[in-house]
Amino acid sequence: MTETKDEMLHLFNQARKYGRVCIFTARDGTYSCQIEFNCIDHVELKAKSGHNMPSPISALKEAIKAAEKIITNISKLDAVGKEQKPEEPKASITTRLIRIW
Repeated sequence: MTETKDEMLHLFNQARKYGRVCIFTARDGTYSCQIEFNCIDHVELKAKSGHNMPSPISALKEAIKAAEKIITNISKLDAVGKEQKPEEPKASITTRLIRIW
């Protein structure tokens, strides 16, 4: 029993690094979990476990996997954005007209 509590506490603390952790129970005794990321105002980003998980530990593990997948994908997108060279700003229409005159 102590090992289960320790594992649950460890997983919960790991999930809290990403944001707010919610664990839900259903009437049939199954569990689900969602992690609400700490984001900018008015933006919602959640990592969710599947429904019908047999234990809160399995729900936490699945939600953590989803959170890590989100972080990995965001990191990849960020890396791609940094590889692309920004275009030089194009002269505005006003600047072009001034050059003509």
